[in-house]
Amino acid sequence: MNKLTIYKNYISQLGLHMPLSANIDIILMILGLKPAIRSKIKQPDNFKFIKDWCDEWSFSSYMDKDSYIYVARNASLVKQLIELDHLAQKREDKLGMLLGYPSCCCKKIAKIGEEHIDNYEQNLCQKNFKAFFRLINPQKYRKGTAFISHVPCSTTCFASLFIAQQLGLFVLKNQKHSVLYGWVEELETVYKEILCQ
Repeated sequence: MNKLTIYKNYISQLGLHMPLSANIDIILMILGLKPAIRSKIKQPDNFKFIKDWCDEWSFSSYMDKDSYIYVARNASLVKQLIELDHLAQKREDKLGMLLGYPSCCCKKIAKIGEEHIDNYEQNLCQKNFKAFFRLINPQKYRKGTAFISHVPCSTTCFASLFIAQQLGLFVLKNQKHSVLYGWVEELETVYKEILCQ
């Protein structure tokens, strides 16, 4: 099945039931750029719709008591994520690796600690991401138009840039489709900023 078709179906069936930030997680998973997602849903009652969509497209899914959903192609990966996410001990690096984040970024977040991730991200977003590294600025994540679904280890993380560029190529190839408009607009902004330097 066409990856764009799966994403369009996700938007039409689940767009209202998921946070905007899930858009980047879902598209990266559909494209094979990350193996799984973990996201908090708006209303726990909506999990039925999410589960139905996952079943239709051969994804495994689970919702925990805190309304976090776990989705992956592989049911054993979903189980591993749930077990790891509910451990009392520090687990940021291992959880990040299971979610498909670059190892350098996982190590950085583990060093910072989960309780400081938001502050680190806010400070990082204020820094100067140069040239194509602008694509790894996580600032647009909550709006659903970031090009990565994790907090990068630095403003020049090549592993994060690789993920962003793969999504960028997919967006450019399919830019006429309205479900990708937010990313098309972001790419245009980045290209204009680079050309104006």
